[in-house]
Amino acid sequence: MSGFTPANDPLLGKYYTYTATNTSLQRFVVLPNGTDICYMVKKSSQEWETVWYQPSNECEYYATCGPNSLCTALQDGKAKCTCLKGLSLTKILEC
Repeated sequence: MSGFTPANDPLLGKYYTYTATNTSLQRFVVLPNGTDICYMVKKSSQEWETVWYQPSNECEYYATCGPNSLCTALQDGKAKCTCLKGLSLTKILEC
């Protein structure tokens, strides 16, 4: 984990600090739904751009498809939910 340094504080507990390896400004945002987004200032336009975000698809959210279901991420990041082998959509509580 390049740039991250572990730290421990009696009041805060264990945490990591991050030191950027370049001179661009970076901003990390955690949304209420748990999505983490990293922004960086583009040198050419001086505007914020998204560098990465997690989760990157709907299947990475907890229980997207519910119990007894398999979540497959499609190319557009949407979730495709299917029942596990031996279960069917005809019995609502099974899948």
